[in-house]
Amino acid sequence: MSEPHRIRIGVVGCGEIAQLMHVPFLDELPEYEIAALCDLSRGTAQALAERYRVPQVYTSIDDLVADPHVDAIIICSFDHAPVATAALKAGKHVLIEKPLAFTLAEGREVLAAATASGRVAMVGYMKLFDPGFERGLAAIADAGPARARHAQNFAGRLDTYKALYDQVRVADIPAGVLDLSRREVEDRIAVQLGDRAGWSDLYIILLMLGAHDLAVIRTAFGTPTRVAFAGSSGQDNIVAVLEYPDGAPLTFKLGFGTAYDWWDEWVSVDTDTTQVRVNFSHPYIRYAPTTVDLHESRDGAESKALVVPTSDDPFRRELRHFADAIKHGVPVTSTVEGGLRDVELAADMIAALPPLARTKRAHQDAC
Repeated sequence: MSEPHRIRIGVVGCGEIAQLMHVPFLDELPEYEIAALCDLSRGTAQALAERYRVPQVYTSIDDLVADPHVDAIIICSFDHAPVATAALKAGKHVLIEKPLAFTLAEGREVLAAATASGRVAMVGYMKLFDPGFERGLAAIADAGPARARHAQNFAGRLDTYKALYDQVRVADIPAGVLDLSRREVEDRIAVQLGDRAGWSDLYIILLMLGAHDLAVIRTAFGTPTRVAFAGSSGQDNIVAVLEYPDGAPLTFKLGFGTAYDWWDEWVSVDTDTTQVRVNFSHPYIRYAPTTVDLHESRDGAESKALVVPTSDDPFRRELRHFADAIKHGVPVTSTVEGGLRDVELAADMIAALPPLARTKRAHQDAC
């Protein structure tokens, strides 16, 4: 496909990730023209539209996807799959922030809509476009057969970066709207999880915080054959052991709510002679480099190296890749099929936990 004009793009959801990353980069990249913003908060969308000279503001997703002056949509709202399916059916290209979906059924609906539409559908796994991760992939490939694999994301403080940016949020969303949306998502998740519906909070964290890590694991090592073990001490952490055909397992650790003054997210592999570790940078700090640690036995001696690639922001590279896919037919790196496999793996991890019944929340008791 070849489209001579700049891609006229709409953004659904004007929250933090849109304001910190997507909208500023869209504004500076020559491939794009921001045609519309959509948010439940009209005041927030309007303020952001004035800042970035965006001509159209919506509070209804239906109105946005029906806009003939919008070619593509970036989905940054909380509940991604229904928006993606509607946009694809309306003939729009879509970049879907992770996760692809909260349930497997909804993910399959997105895949079916993408296949039927013939439009570009891409999951927003920006870490796959990180120059440091790309260097790490090459080092992992060169390291030889794995003895063990590891991935960890205990994150860190999520408040320190806020002073770096000027965000806008107008408190004009009608009372109860966001709670209702969250309850609807939880109800759909509960149906999928069945007798493990009590783990829904952890499942949401696994998809919201951990989806990038599942994509990184899949890209670096392939899809595991099964989840051999999963354990958790609460709704904010999980440890899982994933099995692979070559017999070398992967230990996965995820935790939310730490007070680290650093960002703790990494993936590594141990071989007979080499250890490779990719240390991901804070995702909300622009142009912060992801580094690669190489620890090798070389010529009878110990060798250590720290690789710091030339920094280009992975969000920016992701957006340029999306544009290349739309305008020039470049094959998509972060596919919907891959995103669906990650939702499946998250569901398998929860299935490996002990059964846990869903408990009523205060808002449910009041209904």
